[in-house]
Amino acid sequence: MAANVSGAILVVVAVAAACAPWLAPYEPSDIVSRSLAAPSADHLLGTDRLGRDLLSRVLHGARLSLGGAALALACIVALGLTLGSIAGFYGRSLDTVIMRVVDAVLAIPTLVLAMAIAGLFPAGLLTVVAALTAVWWARYARVTRALVLSWRERQFVEAARALGAGDLHIMVRHVLPHILAPIFALSALEFGTLILGVSGLSFLGLGAQPPSPEWGTMINDAKSVFLVAPHALLAPALAITVVVLAFNVAGEHLGQSLGPYRSLLVPDIAAANAASRGGGQGRDRRVA
Repeated sequence: MAANVSGAILVVVAVAAACAPWLAPYEPSDIVSRSLAAPSADHLLGTDRLGRDLLSRVLHGARLSLGGAALALACIVALGLTLGSIAGFYGRSLDTVIMRVVDAVLAIPTLVLAMAIAGLFPAGLLTVVAALTAVWWARYARVTRALVLSWRERQFVEAARALGAGDLHIMVRHVLPHILAPIFALSALEFGTLILGVSGLSFLGLGAQPPSPEWGTMINDAKSVFLVAPHALLAPALAITVVVLAFNVAGEHLGQSLGPYRSLLVPDIAAANAASRGGGQGRDRRVA
């Protein structure tokens, strides 16, 4: 039931974000009423301190917050999958170098490091995406490496190598399809956290800048008038809360639904990590 509700919420949010220019009653930057007007029939969520319609800004802000998180996730998965595959498939010095970088990145709190990186460059949404990518790829690289280690010595991989298949062909055709399922499950679980990261860094002034209607920027703009007009802050804050909770529930359901089929798709994550720590010993062992 919870998964169905969260899925319905995500569909509604996705449609609303995609159709924001047509659904929003006003342009997000237009001053259409007096400042801090309470919710009414003309302005369902009220207006902000400049008199801009909050419903319009929340709808347009969904495109920025969700789009920024989606772009960051795509970059994170691409980088982590590539470096993790190289480390697991080739091993030796490449594996050592990549894994030491992973250890260094994971040793520092994620958002603290993202703030430090984003602070080095001009504020903007792309800066936040780059900063989150720079600190988030490491966990995907570690999981990917562990999975590749557990698959690279399989008999069908050895058969493909004996038939003259190159490394790229083996990775793309024989190894990668078996490791994508847990990577996608991890991505679904972490998408909500990435939305918080994008909005949090924008709230701190490192991401999207006013008059952009990004949700974190809207909260930052409304915090000074919270006691006078709480609706100006609650509108974007509730939007973030609902969407993040929906993604977390949907991601958890996806991870659970993968369980019954995991023996057919991929080895268990724990077994893969054990293979990684054991230097590849027992790579063919499957979890019942």
